Amino acid sequence: MRVKFTTAMRHWLRKEDGGALAELAILVPFLAVMLAGVCEFGRYFQNYTTLAKATRTASRYLSTTESPSSPVVKTVTVKVPRTGGDCNPMAGTAAGAPFTYTPIFNIGALLNNPSISLALPIAPSTTMYYMAN
Repeated sequence: MRVKFTTAMRHWLRKEDGGALAELAILVPFLAVMLAGVCEFGRYFQNYTTLAKATRTASRYLSTTESPSSPVVKTVTVKVPRTGGDCNPMAGTAAGAPFTYTPIFNIGALLNNPSISLALPIAPSTTMYYMAN
């Protein structure tokens, strides 16, 4: 009886069944942070691309529209003159202020440091030449 108990104890102490679970518990926070970073980068790039396409379209439209005061060649420059948290063209305007990207994850609150923020300005601009006929 005593031999069976010590053999069973040795066998129980040598088991390594929880190793994978412990590794998963260590890696999950790092994987979550990496996923959040990829999501933020993707959203930032999507917002920048949307605004760049909007300025390109506006510049193309303005360069092909007839202008009453027309030097032979003039430059049309379109910048993003608005603020907001999304890429809605009808968002509030503020002349000269760049669009500010609003992140999903508040990294300053996670790190207990409000001075750290991913709210970055996005200010694409497009320049095209206007040729009068």
